[in-house]
Amino acid sequence: MTSDPSRRNGARSRSIAICVNDEWHDVTVRPRHMLVEVLREMIGLTGTKDGCEQGACGACTVLIDDDPALSCMTLALDCDGKQVRTVEGLARGEQLSAIQQAFLDHGAIQCGFCQAC
Repeated sequence: MTSDPSRRNGARSRSIAICVNDEWHDVTVRPRHMLVEVLREMIGLTGTKDGCEQGACGACTVLIDDDPALSCMTLALDCDGKQVRTVEGLARGEQLSAIQQAFLDHGAIQCGFCQAC
């Protein structure tokens, strides 16, 4: 057994810098950490939902460098140095974005996936 605290189950933890909603965060992740885990559990942004854990429902969709991505299928390590925008980061001050307002207007209380069916 190793005495290195950054090693767990044989996998070395690593510190990454990720810009979420225009705010930089330094987090320590293991190779298997998914972005959705980092957003929800380490950074505390719970708007991104972990619906199916298979990339099928879209509840975990975020923008990574302005491109849509499924955060339940994206390794956190792959986001080192990147810009991530979650649903919380779509608003400008108190003004909701068009998608947020549509979710509110149509009762999409989770991700809106059910509204598209």
